[in-house]
Amino acid sequence: MRVLEFLLKRKILIGYLNRYSMMIRFIGSSYLLLLLALSACQSGGVQIANSQCLVQVIAKDSSLLDEALIYQLAGIADAETAPVYRWKNYYVFYGTKEGTERIYQACLQKYPQYEVQKLDHPFYAFDRSHCTRDDVSSEETDHILLSANLVKNEELQQEYLIYHKDQFEQWPEVSQGFCKAQFQQVLVYKNGRQLLLVINIPKGANFKELDAKTIENNPKVVVWNKLMATYQEGLPGTDEGETWVFFEMMNDEL
Repeated sequence: MRVLEFLLKRKILIGYLNRYSMMIRFIGSSYLLLLLALSACQSGGVQIANSQCLVQVIAKDSSLLDEALIYQLAGIADAETAPVYRWKNYYVFYGTKEGTERIYQACLQKYPQYEVQKLDHPFYAFDRSHCTRDDVSSEETDHILLSANLVKNEELQQEYLIYHKDQFEQWPEVSQGFCKAQFQQVLVYKNGRQLLLVINIPKGANFKELDAKTIENNPKVVVWNKLMATYQEGLPGTDEGETWVFFEMMNDEL
């Protein structure tokens, strides 16, 4: 009897140990997944899958850069020529992280006398995951690039960032407006005080017509836009009362 009792207790103990071992492995794997998820959120910006990056060259004294060289630099980004945008003496290349890194290094060599900046972490990112299945999605898109400055007050700058951090929870009407307007993606980058806004829309669509839909029967977005305007001002060289400026695509026919 003692032998049978011992074997029975030993079997029960082994069962407990096996279950305990499984729990340890589960907790360990969950902890590992948590670490991986946290590591995907990099400091200073929102990490999104296949995040697009920007390289900006600011020429001095409203100087214009040689277009042939600009197109040549854009061509080293990827298999296809990366889009290049310009507003006055501001030039922006838009592409993948790897492609824009090559452009960035080339621009540092070609334009040592100018400001060359790389922006690879948007602090705000909207995509179609915030929309319903009925909302229109498009595989082919056009990119709309705009820019403005934040006001010089650093406390107000932080308030602006917090508003965008909490926007999906506190102001869901904004993303609902984006969905209604068929915006495929909205990314906002910050470069010092400068804001660079990239909006993806269905290819060939009219941006102004789509943008009007963000506030259609959506008064909360009107309030949001007025509130955000108090934190923004125009870039150097903008007209009085002008805030957001549109960059024109230089190589759209290449």
